[in-house]
Amino acid sequence: MAPNGGLLACSNEVLTMIFNDPSLEKTDIKSLRLTSKELHPAATREFAMRYLAEPYFVLTRDSLQSLADMCKHPIFGPQIRSIGFLATTLEVQGLEHRIGSVNSATAYRRNDDVHSISSDLTGISDYALLCRDQLQLEANRETKSLILSAIQALDHPISISVTNDLESIGYNPVIGLSPMIHRRNEYSGRRVAKLSEINSKMMGLFSAIEKTIARLGSKHPMSLVGLKLHVKHRPQSTTSNSHADYINMNDVGVYSNLESLHLDLSLEAIRCYMSLRSLELLFKAAAKLQRLVFVTSCTGTRAIGMSTLERVAKILEFETVFELKALVLENVPCTSETLLKLMERYKQTLVEVKLSRVTLLGHWKPCLSWIRKNLELESLHISHPQTISRQRVTIRGVFKPTEQSIQGLPVLLLHGRENVRVGLDNMFSDAAEF
Repeated sequence: MAPNGGLLACSNEVLTMIFNDPSLEKTDIKSLRLTSKELHPAATREFAMRYLAEPYFVLTRDSLQSLADMCKHPIFGPQIRSIGFLATTLEVQGLEHRIGSVNSATAYRRNDDVHSISSDLTGISDYALLCRDQLQLEANRETKSLILSAIQALDHPISISVTNDLESIGYNPVIGLSPMIHRRNEYSGRRVAKLSEINSKMMGLFSAIEKTIARLGSKHPMSLVGLKLHVKHRPQSTTSNSHADYINMNDVGVYSNLESLHLDLSLEAIRCYMSLRSLELLFKAAAKLQRLVFVTSCTGTRAIGMSTLERVAKILEFETVFELKALVLENVPCTSETLLKLMERYKQTLVEVKLSRVTLLGHWKPCLSWIRKNLELESLHISHPQTISRQRVTIRGVFKPTEQSIQGLPVLLLHGRENVRVGLDNMFSDAAEF
């Protein structure tokens, strides 16, 4: 019998190289999976690496069951590197609001506008189904058991992301979340949830995840090496549980292997004492942390109060035992003293620093001069630095930020130790006072 020709004649190594071609689109890989049973494993592995490595899930039984099924799959499971959770549920009252909006809009539509009417009805139907499924999951208390069924099937370290803000997920699909439920931002194209339609379940979900990981024990091959928290505290939320947006660490032992921590907090969340206390415990527990990313909602367009600077300082001055290698601050307001203290603490281990839209109370020159003299960085990235001064304080006791250009450039991007040293030296010799 003559051997098969074409792709079927290729070795597994060659097939892997072919399927890794970045020009192949999602539909191409799907088609390859269905071509033959010989090509199916390699094509499926590539599909999983591209599209299932960082899946997001919503709080329904079907969505969490999909998570469990993926983790148990012999090809999908090994490719999962991060698991994301949207920690929100829908308000039942939102269904009434949507129906009212559709009724109002119908009065201005032509009767033959079938597409718009059909789209509105589909959105209402999908909203009702998701709302029902989330209520049933909560009533049956299956969240912990489904998450446990998923993560105990994994035999490698993973990261976990938890967010109570749909827009923070960007364009990533959320398994079990219909695209008809939420509108899209006309500028960014990202999905946006109405505040009146959602309940935050951050504290409850985070506690469930933490407890299920703790149940696995230290001998289980799955460990938590990365954690990303996006907390958007909404004081005007209609939820009756005023603590729903908070994070609450209970079993700090699950963070003993944590290497990467990404905190994305609104300014309201930063002012929350309960969350700050939890973060303090987390910083103490994460003895192996190497990378810290801290992002806030202070984009430079809003005034900054002294209380905000004090809360940020508390976070950046928490007692730690880890030896940080990478520090990333984005949209963070702080004093120059706070920034210098932070870098001083890890000057023996820091090799990467990225400061994007960081607003300093003080001046940038002493900070950059200190970096040049004391750090041996392999990467330095500074973009759109901003400053505030006590001379620009408003009547209400807040500071107005102003963007400050270093060396006339919006971005300073240096890689390699020698390039970092030379780049900073050139900046100091060429730039005016900043």
